[in-house]
Amino acid sequence: MSTHTILPAAGLDLGFFSTKMAMPIQDNASPSVRAEQFPSLAPISTPIQDLPSFNRPDGCTVKVGDVTYFVGNGVHQKMDGSGLTRSSNPDYSCTPEYKALFLGALWHMARTMKLGDTHLKIEHLVVGLPMASMRTHAKSLAELCSGFHLIPGVADPAGAFKVTVGKVHVLSQPQGAMLSVLGATPSAAQENILVADMGGGTFDWFLAERMVANLNKSGSHNRGMLNCAIEICKRVAPDSLSNPGMIQRIDDALRQELPSVRVAGQEVDMADALPYALQVVESSLRQMSLSVGDMGTVDRVIVTGGGAGLITKAWGRVFPKYVSLLDVCDDPVYANVRGFLLYARSAQAAASQGR
Repeated sequence: MSTHTILPAAGLDLGFFSTKMAMPIQDNASPSVRAEQFPSLAPISTPIQDLPSFNRPDGCTVKVGDVTYFVGNGVHQKMDGSGLTRSSNPDYSCTPEYKALFLGALWHMARTMKLGDTHLKIEHLVVGLPMASMRTHAKSLAELCSGFHLIPGVADPAGAFKVTVGKVHVLSQPQGAMLSVLGATPSAAQENILVADMGGGTFDWFLAERMVANLNKSGSHNRGMLNCAIEICKRVAPDSLSNPGMIQRIDDALRQELPSVRVAGQEVDMADALPYALQVVESSLRQMSLSVGDMGTVDRVIVTGGGAGLITKAWGRVFPKYVSLLDVCDDPVYANVRGFLLYARSAQAAASQGR
């Protein structure tokens, strides 16, 4: 008889640039939250078990239809020199690559929880979408994630085990950051909050007035950190535009606010190229301004996403009167998915009480 482990709640954010997960775990007999990520790249691949165990990159191979994909932190080791194009496709959640990343995320969660090849049941899973995709793709995404899924074995990649997902909740990505902040500062629930979320492929904003969403003033712009990294790459490493590894290096440098990036073994200063990345951010902020309008009644602007540092640099040039409103998340890269986990936990608690 097979055994299974129940995970009451989990959060999952499949972005254009990276796939992030948040789940509760037992760490040294104490409960804690683990947040992890891997690149949102899913190249077609041969099954990983066909490689010697000492030569396997970090990740797994999953099958969608008749095609096998590799997902994980070792993805760059499974790609050829032609690279793999990433774009902020509004139908991203409907692609086979998205399904591959979702299955890969389930595998990574099972590995983090050290389940071996024990079957897993996730009772409440929260997943996210850009604001622009919520109306069109929330229902289909919930259907994709719900139910029974087969993923590769963790201990033995030649094997397989099942993951069952119960209730799926779909939130907009910036809602996660708002919930994360509210979890740490409950009094913020009485404020009018604007979330500015610069993610990998989109810039999203979400306005809530005392916890009531104003969807007419919330929205999305299809420019994100991927565009910022490409603008930098054009100037510091133009021959590497099709190299996802170089784009990743530049993205890492921008997120960590480093002055240079390593190109062909040498540190290359990014100072002269940085204004081009900031121009992308300023353009996105102006799009937000057209949607939100006057910000005189906004009490707090939560800044989140991998581009949080760039938003703070560009904000004063677009909104000089409202610099004092900025509240940068303590952990901007994982703020959305940690908020998703909070929502999943509250949903699980409500369900267990019969509400």
